[in-house]
Amino acid sequence: MTGYGTGAAQKDGVRAEVEIRSSNGRFSEVRLRVPTELASHEAELRRKVSERVRRGKSDVTISVETEERPPARVRVNRVLAAAYLEAADQLRREFCLMGTVSLPELMAVPGLVEFEWADKPAAGEAFLEAVRQALDAALQAHDEDRRREGAQLAGDLSSHLDEMERLRREIEARASTAPISARDRLIDRIRRLSPGFPLDPGRLEQEVALVADRSDISEELVRLRAHLEATQQLVTTGEEPSGKRLEFLLQEIGREINTISSKSFDLEITRCAIAIKAEAEKMREQAQNVE
Repeated sequence: MTGYGTGAAQKDGVRAEVEIRSSNGRFSEVRLRVPTELASHEAELRRKVSERVRRGKSDVTISVETEERPPARVRVNRVLAAAYLEAADQLRREFCLMGTVSLPELMAVPGLVEFEWADKPAAGEAFLEAVRQALDAALQAHDEDRRREGAQLAGDLSSHLDEMERLRREIEARASTAPISARDRLIDRIRRLSPGFPLDPGRLEQEVALVADRSDISEELVRLRAHLEATQQLVTTGEEPSGKRLEFLLQEIGREINTISSKSFDLEITRCAIAIKAEAEKMREQAQNVE
């Protein structure tokens, strides 16, 4: 699911700010943007985010400010400067050129001047504590934002489940009369193919029994009802993590519906089965966003 959260904390002159943006995705992917001082702690911070955000792409930006920043050192590559000036002088004499190299032009030579922070401290305990507190606050805000979206998503999933349950009851009602309908269709077909041919009641009942046995979907309906109840409970209770279990249950629902469609000779049952499959597919698309 998508989510957004920010957090800030201050500890002994160190102020840390964290921003988290997450988007939908089937797997967990955490992308960190951290100051160089936190490079050695990146694995710890990534693990902390992954424990709370188990699905989706998460972009985490961490910035840190201190009250006192160490002074900068300027290092000049004198060997490069001498070589550059000598080359310029040779060109001036060889081609009879006018002018000299100015100081701003010399300073603009790539690699001539380098800046580095003198005695740049590693991330101390106050530094890390501020970052951890800010990250916890950002994760908390991120969770609350996703809970609001999750409540809306749960309502949408429940509406699909209600429609699937209504269609299941329709199938169950039709299934009780399916053997009678199959018998009538069989008799009608025999009479159309062999008009005037006497029917053997015993043989006819055998054929009807075979058709009824092949088209019996009572077991599939029992399993379908159980899967729908389990899915509804999962959506209602909001157990975490539920995304992968939800996908599994929808897969099982699809399997039972496919079996019902293949075994049934009743057009109305087939219509209801197709409608349930369409609802399950809509839920499957949403389930990929559920953690």
